[in-house]
Amino acid sequence: MDAWHLIADRKIVEAQDEGLFDHLKGAGEPLSMDDHVPESLRMAYTILKNAHVLPPEIELKHQIEHLTALIASCGREAGDLPRQLQYKQMQLQMLLERRGCTLGHYGMAVMDRVGKST
Repeated sequence: MDAWHLIADRKIVEAQDEGLFDHLKGAGEPLSMDDHVPESLRMAYTILKNAHVLPPEIELKHQIEHLTALIASCGREAGDLPRQLQYKQMQLQMLLERRGCTLGHYGMAVMDRVGKST
């Protein structure tokens, strides 16, 4: 991650801590992603959405959360689960890098938020 991303991340976290985002228009309301989908892709987007098909990065995030919970509940009996978790985390990182995404604190918070809303 370059210096600009680190600075931006820090500024966003500071603004969140100061409550600068607390009273924005539409705060607490779900985002309508349909407004941001090009007209030519809306039908395909709606079909995938109705079929509950998730993007690969969100699916991997769900799998990582599941494995993390399993490891926490199993303790020393986790066996091969930590290795599986590490593999899934590596897959997610590689997928994001291929797409040119570098996620800092804010980006991971967004991924967490999006993953929990699906």
